[in-house]
Amino acid sequence: VGSEADVQGIRPTYYYRYDGSISNSERVQQVLDWLDLPAPKRPHMITAYFSDMDDTGHSFGPNDDEKLSETLTALDKNLGNLIEGIKKTGLPVNIILVSDHGMMEVPVNQLIPLESVENDSLYRTVNVGAILHLYLKENADENDVFEGLKSKEKNWKVYRTKDSLFYKSNPSNPRLGDLLIIPDHHYYFKTVRQIGTHKSSGQPVLGHHGFDPEHPDLHAVFYANGPAFKENLVIEPFRNIHIYPMICEILGLDIPEETNGDIEVLKPILR
Repeated sequence: VGSEADVQGIRPTYYYRYDGSISNSERVQQVLDWLDLPAPKRPHMITAYFSDMDDTGHSFGPNDDEKLSETLTALDKNLGNLIEGIKKTGLPVNIILVSDHGMMEVPVNQLIPLESVENDSLYRTVNVGAILHLYLKENADENDVFEGLKSKEKNWKVYRTKDSLFYKSNPSNPRLGDLLIIPDHHYYFKTVRQIGTHKSSGQPVLGHHGFDPEHPDLHAVFYANGPAFKENLVIEPFRNIHIYPMICEILGLDIPEETNGDIEVLKPILR
């Protein structure tokens, strides 16, 4: 996902624009086809994405064992074919399996109408579900808007961006709203129309992410295997920003100074 974007004007040697209709078996086969290329043309790093668990979790929530098991069983076969195919190449391939986030259960009756906090005369509202960014208009007084919203808090809280735990290290980033509204855990903002659609579907529970990453429900998975890694290790949780410098280390690339990750965090798991 996103591999078609240029980074400083450079794109990968081989890439596709993301297309959710491409089957998992085709994605697996493409990885194996790349590994089958002659050494001068063979990629040194290949990424692939499978959306299945995310799709199922959003639709049925992260605790519907029956639905999740069905999806996981099918995905396990895809990953099994990938791993067996890699073994047959005889190449010294390292496999890193990650998820980009966990997921929190959100009952449909705990969806919060976005319209209940909107005020187009005072601020522009950008909704990401688990967080709202409020961009104040020129005539709006921050303290007045803040205090007005504070008096309405119900299953959510309003923060000045500079005081929030999430962004206090860089509150002046122009992408951030002047104020933030953050729902309580297991609550989520959607429009009245979206909420009505969910209620009419009869599905009582959804799954969402974007909440505080410190919450265990939002933790992700990390599995790694191959010649670069020690064996039979179970490690403590870590922030996924540290995966990037670890991959640089494996590939023999200089780690950019501006990256947030620290190679020392995952260096102990490398041979």
